[in-house]
Amino acid sequence: MKSVIQMKKKLIPIVSGILVGSLLGAFFLTDINTNVSAVFNKNMTLTAFQVGVYTNMENVSQISANLMSSAVIKEDEIYRVYVALLSDPELIVEMKKYLESTGVEVYLKKVSVNNSEFITNLENYERVLKETSNKDLYNSINKQILKEYENTL
Repeated sequence: MKSVIQMKKKLIPIVSGILVGSLLGAFFLTDINTNVSAVFNKNMTLTAFQVGVYTNMENVSQISANLMSSAVIKEDEIYRVYVALLSDPELIVEMKKYLESTGVEVYLKKVSVNNSEFITNLENYERVLKETSNKDLYNSINKQILKEYENTL
């Protein structure tokens, strides 16, 4: 009888430890899976500064030749020409004012992107854009954003 009681005293903490460890493990595994899928399924809505929609490439070439930078996006049988692509509300307002001051008329179009590498790069570019007043650097970064966006499609 004594050995049964001693066995219960030793067995109860071991079983309790296994149960608590299993519950904590399951909890953390679920939390990690949620965080990992959130990182890999990054999706973002951006504002594209569209200057036109065309049905043939000749018109696109003529328009693009007069722009400092542009991205041409083919959707079905039409070509959309973007001169900027941003997500930050402050930068969107700044870019719109800048383009209007140079005489470029734009239509702001919402586009969705789910390429996590592009989104991470865009976030980094936008941090730099917020810190600079150098128009050459601003234009250079804008060109890079457009180039990377074309490559993600």
